[in-house]
Amino acid sequence: MSMNMRAFVHLIHHVFPLNKRLLWFVGLKSLLVCQIVNCSKRSHFQSISTGGIPQAIGSLSNLEELYLDNNKLTGEIPSEIGNLVQLQILSLWNNSLTGEIPSTIWSLSNLEELYLGHNKLTDGIPSEIGNLVHKRYHYQSISTGGIPQAIGSLSNLEELYLENNKLTVEIPREIRNLSNLNILSIPRETGNLSKLENIYLNDNGLIVTLELVQNHLSGNLPSSIGTWLQDLEELFIEYNEFSGTIPMSISNMSKLIKLDISAKSFVGNVPKDLGNLRKLEFLNIAINQLNDEHLACEVGFLTSLTNCKSLRTLSVGYNPLKSTLQNSLGNLPVALEKFYASTCQFRGTIPIGIGNLTNLILLVLNANHLTGLIPTTLGRLQKLQVLKIAGNRIRGSIPNYLCYLKNWGYLILSSNKLSGSIPRCFEDLTML
Repeated sequence: MSMNMRAFVHLIHHVFPLNKRLLWFVGLKSLLVCQIVNCSKRSHFQSISTGGIPQAIGSLSNLEELYLDNNKLTGEIPSEIGNLVQLQILSLWNNSLTGEIPSTIWSLSNLEELYLGHNKLTDGIPSEIGNLVHKRYHYQSISTGGIPQAIGSLSNLEELYLENNKLTVEIPREIRNLSNLNILSIPRETGNLSKLENIYLNDNGLIVTLELVQNHLSGNLPSSIGTWLQDLEELFIEYNEFSGTIPMSISNMSKLIKLDISAKSFVGNVPKDLGNLRKLEFLNIAINQLNDEHLACEVGFLTSLTNCKSLRTLSVGYNPLKSTLQNSLGNLPVALEKFYASTCQFRGTIPIGIGNLTNLILLVLNANHLTGLIPTTLGRLQKLQVLKIAGNRIRGSIPNYLCYLKNWGYLILSSNKLSGSIPRCFEDLTML
């Protein structure tokens, strides 16, 4: 690009509002530029403008990528956008666009990535979606109605995001035809999606992320879920209405890195074979009705997690586990940074082995039935920022060695049977 042309683009970029700037670019079919220094078939207007998308944008017939995300654009999407026959990426994400999605978009045969999320569009997902060759489809916070059966025609689709919608019918069985699908995300009040079978019957086994957070999914998890989704790396199905037990087959998901099945009504034992998930980094089973009766006196599933060497976050709170914390708790992975275990009806003392978890940042044992003293080995946890052991029956004095931990953010010891005064050295802990 010549210096004069760069100066011209710079002038347009900083002087003219978006509507006029787009109109100026319409007359520059050979330029098609939004960046100051790059001359390409890409237009990127981000976080810069208000107003509407002009109809004249349809004259940019050679445009391959159009980014208008993260602006304050209003009005309807012009039907003329369907004239951009070379368009491969269209991003209108996070604006205030209204009205229906123009049917001309579904005729863009080269379109691979479509981002329409976080707008105020009103129509549902049309059956014409099956005409496209999408690889990524973000259709977020904009829709009512159902998921059309034609979505199964998107054989190249790799990522499908339908979160924050109000979809009201079941997931169509045709979704299992998406042989290249890696990510399926339908969380947060999607609607009355009551069955999971159609998702799990994906024949290709390529799904690596499944996110179905805060819907109205109910019933039991399919007993074969771990067999159908052995390549899954992330499973988020928290805040639904499931019941029954956690399927034993979940331990077959050997590639699983993140598992969140919290805030439901699962009952029964926590599967002891969770320790087979050797790559696990995040595990959240909190707020259920789970117990642990594998062993008479020890938390069996916690012992099994010693095999999960990469585990960093473990949340088991608000389950009636009713077990005795044993010293083997200190055999949990040294990588562990956060351990949430409030209101689990744990008995016994805080094990001295806890001092082995030298990467702990947060330790929460509130509202259990713990007794004994605060173990001296807590003084080894030099990275500890949060310690919450309120609401137990811990006795003795507050030990001075807690002052040696310099990263304190929260230290909550209330509602125990502690005696004596607060150590004077606590006055030097400015972070508290």
